[in-house]
Amino acid sequence: MTTDGPSREQSPADPTRSWLAQSPSESEFFSSSQQQQQQQQQQQPPQSPSSDLRQQPPQRPRLADAAQTIKPADILKVHQAPCGREGLMTGIGTGFAVLGLRWVIGSPIWKAANWGVGAFVAASAAGWEYCRFQRRKEMTKMKRVVEVYDRKHAERAVAKKTKEEEDKRLQVQREEEEKRKERGWKFW
Repeated sequence: MTTDGPSREQSPADPTRSWLAQSPSESEFFSSSQQQQQQQQQQQPPQSPSSDLRQQPPQRPRLADAAQTIKPADILKVHQAPCGREGLMTGIGTGFAVLGLRWVIGSPIWKAANWGVGAFVAASAAGWEYCRFQRRKEMTKMKRVVEVYDRKHAERAVAKKTKEEEDKRLQVQREEEEKRKERGWKFW
C-alpha cells in the first residue's frame, strides 16, 4: 500500500506543522470497513505497472487534503484576507439581527440561535462574494485607467517630441534667415 504523504514513522513534510504528525497509536482508530479494504488489497495478486495505470483513475484532491494545508496561524489572519473583514462584519450583524428578531417574535432561544448562526453563515458568504465582485469591478476600472493613462502619456510624449522637432526646425530657419539678412546685399 502506497501513501501520498509521509508514513507514520516519518516526520511530516513541513516541519513547521508538527501537529500534522500522526502517532502510531492512531491505527487503533481505523474503522472495520477500512481494515477490510486493506486486507482485500493485500490479498489481490500483484499486477503489472502498466495495467495499474490503466485501471486506476487519477486521484482528485480531497477535503481532508485541503484541511491539512490550513495552519493554525491562518485562522488568526482571516480578518486580513481581502474582503474577509467586510464579510464577517456583515455576517455578524445579520446573524445578531435575525437571532434577536426570532427571539422577540417568540421562538425558543435555541431555535433563534440556530437561525442566527445560519444567517451569519449565509450573510458572511454573500458579503464576501459581493465584496469580491466589487473588487473585480474596481480592478477592471483601474486597468482601464492605467491603459488610458499610458496611452495618453505616450501620445503626449510623441506630441512633445514632434513639437520639439518643429521648434528646432523653426529655430534653424530663423537662424538661416538672420544669416541671409546679414550677408546679403543691401539695396538701400
